[in-house]
Amino acid sequence: MNRTTAFLLLVQKDEAGAVVQLQVALDRPTFDTDGQALVTPAVATADEFESAVNALQAELDEMRMQGRRLLGRQD
Repeated sequence: MNRTTAFLLLVQKDEAGAVVQLQVALDRPTFDTDGQALVTPAVATADEFESAVNALQAELDEMRMQGRRLLGRQD
């Protein structure tokens, strides 16, 4: 599995165009033979695994910032 993004930010707006809901989804999910969704490539070393997890974290961090901007930092 070779992908540059694993997630997709879904934005729901009301009739006026205001953002009312955000959701994170898998972008083009890939499944193994047992039906489990895969979000990283298969890796053979600890460094490769850490790199894959760091990439996921970076992508989610970016989505968090986008979500805050879209929702006007409502917390």
